Amino acid sequence: MATRCGAPSPGCGLTLHPFHYDTAPLNTASVPWASAWVFTKRQMTMTLKPTVGQRYRKRHPDNPHLRLWFYLIYHGMQVQTSRGPLIENYLYTLLRVMNQARRANSRTYAIRIDLRFPEAMLVSSLLVSNAAISQFFTNLCWELNLINLKYPHDMRYVWAREQKNSDKPHYHVLLLFNGNALQSLGPLSPYADKSATEAYAADTLYHRIVRAWEGVVGWPAEQMGGLVNVSRDKLTKELLTFHFHHDDQTTFEELFYAASYLCKAHTKPIAQGVHCCEGSRRQSPPLSGAAAGPASQGLLGE
Repeated sequence: MATRCGAPSPGCGLTLHPFHYDTAPLNTASVPWASAWVFTKRQMTMTLKPTVGQRYRKRHPDNPHLRLWFYLIYHGMQVQTSRGPLIENYLYTLLRVMNQARRANSRTYAIRIDLRFPEAMLVSSLLVSNAAISQFFTNLCWELNLINLKYPHDMRYVWAREQKNSDKPHYHVLLLFNGNALQSLGPLSPYADKSATEAYAADTLYHRIVRAWEGVVGWPAEQMGGLVNVSRDKLTKELLTFHFHHDDQTTFEELFYAASYLCKAHTKPIAQGVHCCEGSRRQSPPLSGAAAGPASQGLLGE
């Protein structure tokens, strides 16, 4: 995506404002899904009705600590609500991590990926907790640290766990990197070129991501196709990757809109005793620009 620079819009700076709810009566005509949005028993332990009387429901019925967000704008930026309300706590996490990434580096490179388990994989203890996604980030950080980069990769992330009609969960992930260190995924095909004999064995970013997930699921490399998907634009079918400078508010908002999909309440296994959304917590140093120092960093520094 081409970089487009723009000044930050009012209310969209790095400061997170106090939470606010509009207490106006619900207008179901403006929310087409409001009267029909329900979960099956498999998805949740109870039906989630989006209203309480004539007002929007403020809290998730399975976890009152989770605040529901029905509106199209969050901190002055558009968000996706076509699949029902979002969870405000998750939006807060998303905005925090994105702001930390752009504060830390003069350029940011971001990608959206989906991680899935093989259908033939037996359900195990790996699936009833979030040990899999934790191991993925450990593996990926190890892979990135092997690259001879001029600047630190400074990986940050937000992930969301979802489960619909499968006996296994899947993960939606936003990855953010120092854009001075990493700028492209490389080819998505299993074999980087015609001379390659091993699947996903190249030194490209995408192949490293696949190998990191391969180390979690324990599947043969040649059978990893379809388990690590890079999100694409629904209209153009182009890969959803984002390059932006720290003061490029336009692309920042485009990324926030695309990544807000992770924050939807729909298909989140809220009542199953596992976290459904988390983000990296490393604090950002002062903006360092391209001269970010030597490329040496430990495991996420968290």
